[in-house]
Amino acid sequence: MAAAGGPEAPGRCPLLSLLLLLLTTGPALGWKDPDRILLRDVKALTLHHDRYTTSRRLDPIPQLKCVGGTAGCDSYTPKVIQCQNKGWDGYDVQWECKTDLDIAYKFGKTVVSCEGYESSEDQYVLRGSCGL
Repeated sequence: MAAAGGPEAPGRCPLLSLLLLLLTTGPALGWKDPDRILLRDVKALTLHHDRYTTSRRLDPIPQLKCVGGTAGCDSYTPKVIQCQNKGWDGYDVQWECKTDLDIAYKFGKTVVSCEGYESSEDQYVLRGSCGL
């Protein structure tokens, strides 16, 4: 007579195999990790001048950083900027960023940068890691 749960127990091996398959492939597909998000699925980003990005692989950086321009970086700093996802060109998300600016100022080149989840080339990014 075979012991309960032994090799002769009907239906147990396929269920155990399925459970093991789900437990090993789920995390690889991003299950159970709400901080891993596909960048092109992000609809909008709200970035603040006094906050830092979240980080996993790199050091946190300011969410907003001015790197030049004719107005200079010390003249005016927006408190909050919101960027809308306007589409995907197959390589990058096309962002449109807006804020309440004094009439004397306008955006020059804006670059949204996010931390790739596994590497710098990863299409999945760490939630909260984007900066402008």
